[in-house]
Amino acid sequence: MSAKKYFDLIKPKTEPGDLTEQYLTWAGVSFICFFIADGFDHLAEASYAAYYTGAINEAVSTRFWVLLGVTGLLLFCMALPAVFLARRLPALVQVSYYLRRITQAFCLIAFKIGALIVGIWAAHWLHFSDKDHMLASKSLLIDDIGFFSILGLGALNTLYWLVGEGIYNRDDRSYSGLVGLILDWPVKYSLPAYTVFTGAVMYLIASQQ
Repeated sequence: MSAKKYFDLIKPKTEPGDLTEQYLTWAGVSFICFFIADGFDHLAEASYAAYYTGAINEAVSTRFWVLLGVTGLLLFCMALPAVFLARRLPALVQVSYYLRRITQAFCLIAFKIGALIVGIWAAHWLHFSDKDHMLASKSLLIDDIGFFSILGLGALNTLYWLVGEGIYNRDDRSYSGLVGLILDWPVKYSLPAYTVFTGAVMYLIASQQ
């Protein structure tokens, strides 16, 4: 099965090209702002230059992105059994509905902030002439930003989008994509996978220093 067919299986019920559009919007904004701030940096003598240059460092925090992400994943772990049980117990439908909505909110906000970070990392990586001349603070950076670190961040960030858009559809309040695929698995496979995934999320939350 090709990569496109795999993606079609886990793609949520959204407009075609929505993921690409979201990345172009959010990562594109931060990418452009990086070079705008870089232009101001060359005017360091002007009092306003440092103000706009520092805006890149203070825009978002990777820690805040991690907080949103792990909270979204934890809510996802709570929402999945609620959705599964709601298909058999109508009394839980409303609980499932609210859990799915709040899970979507956390995951999609994490995605948007992650996309902003992807744009800044990509701009910083491409600005190879003097990478450290502008960003005195390393709040958005890791040591030796490379193509694969940007790719890894983008892949994890895409997972948040898949979960967020899949757990709740605004038009008909349904779930789709990756979430629908998981819920349609036989219990003998889905339950062990769910247990391992939930354990991994809990370990990720507890291991942060």
